[in-house]
Amino acid sequence: MTHCSKRRFAEIAETKMGDRDRAGPSSSGDVDLGFRHEANSAEGGSAGGSTCSGATGAISATKRVRGVDGAFRPNTSPADTIITESACVVCYTDLEPRGRASFWGQKPSRIGETWVRACRHELYCWECAKRSMATLADVADTRLRGRCPSCRAEVVWLRRGFDASDRGRKPCEEVAVADLRARRAVELAAALEVGRADTEREQLVAEQAQADAEAALEMHEDEEEQVAEAERRVEARALQRAWARAEAEVLAADAVRRLEGLGARVVRELRTDWQVWLLACAYAGRLGARMTAEEAKAAAQDAMREGTPLLHWGGGAHGTFLYGLAREYGRGARRRGGESSRCTWMVGLLEANGLRETVQWITGEDASDERATVEVLLGARLVACKCIAA
Repeated sequence: MTHCSKRRFAEIAETKMGDRDRAGPSSSGDVDLGFRHEANSAEGGSAGGSTCSGATGAISATKRVRGVDGAFRPNTSPADTIITESACVVCYTDLEPRGRASFWGQKPSRIGETWVRACRHELYCWECAKRSMATLADVADTRLRGRCPSCRAEVVWLRRGFDASDRGRKPCEEVAVADLRARRAVELAAALEVGRADTEREQLVAEQAQADAEAALEMHEDEEEQVAEAERRVEARALQRAWARAEAEVLAADAVRRLEGLGARVVRELRTDWQVWLLACAYAGRLGARMTAEEAKAAAQDAMREGTPLLHWGGGAHGTFLYGLAREYGRGARRRGGESSRCTWMVGLLEANGLRETVQWITGEDASDERATVEVLLGARLVACKCIAA
């Protein structure tokens, strides 16, 4: 070293020592000889030249930290610190670094752009995060973007096990919130179809049950109607029988009253003995066609005074004989009409003497209760008046 060089080095050393004494002690310990330190400076370099030229400069006051592999690690601020837990806040499973889900914004569209996180929360496992992002918190929000459950930051993408120190050397799983919601929409649509089919099936079953119940009710009503109809028919037949019985009783009562009235009239006609003997004379043929009513009455009174029986009918007044009153008998009678031929002149004589009811019914053609009643009464009177021989 020459004498000039030694002197120059000594001047520089004295100058630096003076600057150090004026600046005070260094807080970082990183200031090298020949550089001026400025407190809280984040920039290094020289303002006027290099170290060898004696120019003053500044270096970083922040001490960078090396990692295990020897590489420098970026210094992070408290705002950039990842917020995580040892277990998932939903399912409480252990959160492994490669299993944590991180929330991210829109993916960059150009190379070189920074992909920005939505937030710093990594509190969910991968499955819980996907389930949370696929579910709509508000049905009115139809956007295909989710929100962080912790800070409500808007989330577009999910990334699994992201580590900034890897610098992309380890690929991580990524999924878009829109894809998650699209898949859930398909699942819900399928579930809705199944639910709709189940609902329709249940509705059909309910309708069938209702139809069966209505049919059973109608059948029951029909059965009740048939039973009621049968009861009404039985009641109607019973009423008809009762009505017929009542009507028969009324008719019988009317017949009895009619026969009693007829009997009373016949008895009144036969109350005198000469009228009974007049009938006996008619049966015995003692009346003539040229006789008058008075003559017939006189003939009857004469026979009554004699007291000789005029009728020899074997001891009794039978209908066969009684019904022959005013009939034509003898040779040629059948040819001339016979028993069916009535002697009108005899009927006239008897009616003129007050025997109208008796003659009308005893000479009638048809058998009836009235005729039988008159037969009994007339026969009894003939026997009582001894007009018939015993």
